[in-house]
Amino acid sequence: RLVAGDLSAPAPRALLAPLGPETLRLPLQILVRCTPNGPEVTASDLLELANQDFALAIFMAVSAMRSSSGRLKLKLWQVLQELATFQFFSSEVSSFRQSAEETPLQDIVAEYPSYAHGLAFCLLQADALEACCDLVAGSAEAPQRVGIIMACLQMLHCLTASDQLWSSGRLLARRIAILWPRFGYRVLAPHLRRLVAATEAGGLPAAASNRELRRDLRTLGWLLHHAPELSALAAPLATEMTLRLLRSNAAPDTLAVAIGVAANASALEKETPLVDALAAMDEVQKEAVQEKFPQETQRRLWIIEAAWPIIEELGLWPTAESTDEESTKRQKDIDAIAHLTPKVEGFSSVLPGGVDDVELATWGHEWEAEQQEAEDEAAEVLAAEACVEVSKSKFQGPLGDLNVPAPGPKTLGRRSVLFAQLATCPRDLRCALDGRLCTEPVFAAPKGELLDVLYQRSSILAWLSQRQVCPITGVALQA
Repeated sequence: RLVAGDLSAPAPRALLAPLGPETLRLPLQILVRCTPNGPEVTASDLLELANQDFALAIFMAVSAMRSSSGRLKLKLWQVLQELATFQFFSSEVSSFRQSAEETPLQDIVAEYPSYAHGLAFCLLQADALEACCDLVAGSAEAPQRVGIIMACLQMLHCLTASDQLWSSGRLLARRIAILWPRFGYRVLAPHLRRLVAATEAGGLPAAASNRELRRDLRTLGWLLHHAPELSALAAPLATEMTLRLLRSNAAPDTLAVAIGVAANASALEKETPLVDALAAMDEVQKEAVQEKFPQETQRRLWIIEAAWPIIEELGLWPTAESTDEESTKRQKDIDAIAHLTPKVEGFSSVLPGGVDDVELATWGHEWEAEQQEAEDEAAEVLAAEACVEVSKSKFQGPLGDLNVPAPGPKTLGRRSVLFAQLATCPRDLRCALDGRLCTEPVFAAPKGELLDVLYQRSSILAWLSQRQVCPITGVALQA
């Protein structure tokens, strides 16, 4: 309601529609003008201005960055990136709770995926990724443009780089799939090419570019892990990056990450120039990549399982002997530190992601009661849909079902009133592509038959600019 400008029910919509964005960004612009050091706004300042309502804070930031100076645009993206970090969440988690008692670290780790889910939901509802595309396209100064892209990708990394962050990762990946002609080709691809060129140049800046390149490639790998339907769009870019790094004799750790991304993008499944180039690697380079592959892929944690045999067939995974030795050493480390930490099922202070075994992770069962209720409601809806005579399951679209429940109404704190209103909207009012609340709803109606597939108009039009088929059902559509 706030995004649409409908701030009070009796007021005419025609008068309030142009007032909405201005109302959102005006308090933030006043704050910036009253600050002696200029646009030095922090995430805490933004939350304070929004009365601790995370959703309202995100809407204010996105609205303000569309009509502000270049320096403020960059700062606001850095604020959004700060909001997404686990460090900020852990410092603010006490405000979610009724008691001020000290919170165990494992409880904070268990709650962060729910927080990331709610944050991703708000970012999509506020069109944050679209704002990034617009700002990058309209920014004349290269440093600001690069800074905005870096902040956006770091934010995506915080919200996707874990097997536990499947819900937030899937939401963001689906939105990126819709925006791929803009975000993929005009934002991500030029950024990755710039980093590759910087690593090829050598010198001290090359080391920093190498680290940034690995992180951004790993972020793309996690997005592909959470939403495999993105692979068909990302495969050309993943192939290009891997071939370029392979031919330039890049660092083994960077090349290992690029190969993992190509595997997730299904770029290694056929006889292609990339597969031939990897098969023709000299033994020294292959051994170097093989040594770095487990570490850089977190022991294949973010590599899709279907790609494991291909990687092993190419000889890029360590042999059984070396793997057994590493597993033994790893188990000894876990046993040694177990005496120093309390035993909590599903949590580990040793392994990346905070779990000893991904399949045994129990973080999903520790969400708040309202999150469980939302999941139960979603399961009931899915069960009811299965009884429909004409089921949509017989249609296999390029993206398929979203299959992500809405976040709990109190995921982002009890004072986040706007977020609670957005989260409790019925499923029938949400876009089938990314779960957003539809402000301009349209139905897919192929061959005159009305299917129960609801879309946000801007989202489906963006998709139809790429392919003239329904992304969910696969039936031919026209804009």
